[in-house]
Amino acid sequence: MTTLRPIDLNELPKFSAWPARLLGLAPWTRPSRTIEKIEEEYDKDKYARCLDYFISAGENITPEEIRQYEFGIGPDDTICISLGPKLYAITLTEARARYHRLFVDMMGVDLGKCKTVVELGAGYGFNLWMLSRHFPNCHYWGGGICKECL
Repeated sequence: MTTLRPIDLNELPKFSAWPARLLGLAPWTRPSRTIEKIEEEYDKDKYARCLDYFISAGENITPEEIRQYEFGIGPDDTICISLGPKLYAITLTEARARYHRLFVDMMGVDLGKCKTVVELGAGYGFNLWMLSRHFPNCHYWGGGICKECL
């Protein structure tokens, strides 16, 4: 059962550091996005950790479990989402289920007419995996900038 708890805009700082950054109440500088920075971030940090987790877990791990690991919070932890102009507190599991339904519904409009789906910046292929569960008659290809991707 989905439980949406409406939250006030004043509660947003409980869920994100961005309000304080935007108001100048917390330090933040825009990092330079060089090729080296991107390679470090994805190839040696984010996706390298996911690959290590995958290898250590053995063959029985699912892409969903890797995605959960990537998020770094528990499935029952509360996050903030927006629906239209309103903010809501919801568990990560419920938020991700909503996102998956929306993503599959939006992509499904055109995927029924396709034979091949290509995603650039696919990371480890989670979106492609998710789509392949709903649209098995397509061929899926993904690419990314880092060696650890796909």
